[in-house]
Amino acid sequence: MLSTKLDQIAENEEDEEVDIERRWAILKNTIQECAREICGEKEKRKSTNPWFDGECSGVVERRKAMRQKWLESNNDDDRTLYNNLNKITVKLLRKKKREWLNGLITRAEEDRTRNNTREFYRTSRFFSKEYKPKAYGVKDKEGQVIMQQKEGLERWKEYFEGLLNGEVRERQEPTIKYQNVQPRIEIPSIEEVEKAINELKNNKAPGEILLSSRFMN
Repeated sequence: MLSTKLDQIAENEEDEEVDIERRWAILKNTIQECAREICGEKEKRKSTNPWFDGECSGVVERRKAMRQKWLESNNDDDRTLYNNLNKITVKLLRKKKREWLNGLITRAEEDRTRNNTREFYRTSRFFSKEYKPKAYGVKDKEGQVIMQQKEGLERWKEYFEGLLNGEVRERQEPTIKYQNVQPRIEIPSIEEVEKAINELKNNKAPGEILLSSRFMN
């Protein structure tokens, strides 16, 4: 199937002049189309977040499609549209999660008022797992961890005072001269391109072009 479509692409390119970016877009879309028809599409993993509903899924899919369009076109207008859609998506996801958490808090309060001990402690355990205080991570001169923020700030102040007010040693930096003439880079040959593709590792993320190395070998 793929070889047949590639032959058709080659015949069409002989009839009309196509720039390199357009040729690459046609080739990439052809490989992706054949991969979907032969291998199928991987079933999407369901979100484990109970607040992630159909509205969240829809806006995330639109953001994904807009990002792909921007990467293919490399257009400033598409980039602006993607950035705006990304802001809308992040704002919606935060709103949904916040509403869900507020609902849990309200339900926990109702369970406590009604003496529904089991459900109350179940919700309380969820919040205790969600909240994990961060270690301050600052040590004093003896290597002991500082737990209080005020003491930590004093330690940072002491550290930077010693760093900035220490003895300064002057040293002569070597002078580097750069050539203004850009080296001429030859266009890679077909053999070099084939060698580079064959050296690609499988089972790696496809990157921005969304093509696995297995489809190009």
